[in-house]
Amino acid sequence: MGVIHGDAFENILGKDNEYSKILQNISNFEHIGDIIINGKNGHILQNDLQEVNFRVIILYRENSYNLETFYPNFSNGSLVSIEILEIREDENQVEAYIVGEILTNHEIKRKILFIATDYILNKEKYFVGNKISISLSSTPVVLGIAKEYFEVNYNEEILNALGIDIKYDKDGNIEPTKFYTNLLTYIMESDKTDVVYEFMASIEEEENLKISDIEIKKLLLSINLGGEDDNNIIKFPMYFNKEKYSEITLEKGVKIQGFLEFHGFLVK
Repeated sequence: MGVIHGDAFENILGKDNEYSKILQNISNFEHIGDIIINGKNGHILQNDLQEVNFRVIILYRENSYNLETFYPNFSNGSLVSIEILEIREDENQVEAYIVGEILTNHEIKRKILFIATDYILNKEKYFVGNKISISLSSTPVVLGIAKEYFEVNYNEEILNALGIDIKYDKDGNIEPTKFYTNLLTYIMESDKTDVVYEFMASIEEEENLKISDIEIKKLLLSINLGGEDDNNIIKFPMYFNKEKYSEITLEKGVKIQGFLEFHGFLVK
């Protein structure tokens, strides 16, 4: 099985990650395409579960069809235009990460990396330099309520340069400077891996979905990519199993932070 989409299963199927229950109904999946990989014939199958569906790729090997990869696909993402900068194809040749620059009139440019869930279907359109529109969604890797503020330790010279009043504790030490996060949103590459992003975002909308017998939480997130105006704000949905983060309150207006990965597909 391909390695790219593995972490997405628990996000959607829950802690048990019993994707075998989905595959038991593979005979009911719709045939959406044929492929040939290294001389081996294969088929692309997908079930019809509205916003969150599951895609299966099988290849004919050793006189039988074998599962090559299986992953969730999100059909109702936000429209984002990019120019492709890099293609990171998996060794199975049917999956890939795509790196692109978000096309915007804003002076601050940002790159984005996403799992192309339609890579095998539109492989000829994924090439460096091509400008495409994608439907962008996300799943969380780690998720929690954002802290109200964070603290930074500055010396007197920096505080004076910034025009910040210096406060001392009872022992005469300079107190940390508090920066409140009520107006802060951001997204940046993780320092551990460049395929996962660290983020802080505001929840614009919240919705509960029922996909087969799986309860899914859908959040619409809003993040400013940089600058002080609204011209560089990106909005996109985040999907995950409702039980996975049931211990925290996730509703409109709440600010969250954590780590996420992007999923996308080409919009015709």
